[in-house]
Amino acid sequence: DVLGSRGLGDVYKRQVLGWPSRYVGWNVEYSMLNPLLIAQLHFKHQPICVWTVDDPDTMRQAALMGVDGIVTDNLKALDIALKDTERHHDYASRLAAQLSVAYNWHNLINGRR
Repeated sequence: DVLGSRGLGDVYKRQVLGWPSRYVGWNVEYSMLNPLLIAQLHFKHQPICVWTVDDPDTMRQAALMGVDGIVTDNLKALDIALKDTERHHDYASRLAAQLSVAYNWHNLINGRR
């Protein structure tokens, strides 16, 4: 599965796959973020926030992947990055970017390049 392929421990996998409904969302460190994790959580109607992202390019990438929140120490850069992402990426291009990233992750996980 996608979680096992990322080298995540059994406790983390149980938490992701068997998340109790009384919790409202996830906060993950950016390096743990991938489109399939986002899709799994959104399928369960659980938001996902990423931390701590201070680089504007990484902020744009996280936004295009579909995170629900970004924790940062650089609010000015986040504001600019999100406005830039919104201004230069209509819904269709954001969807295409998410599909492209998900497709690449799928191929990586299944041993294809």
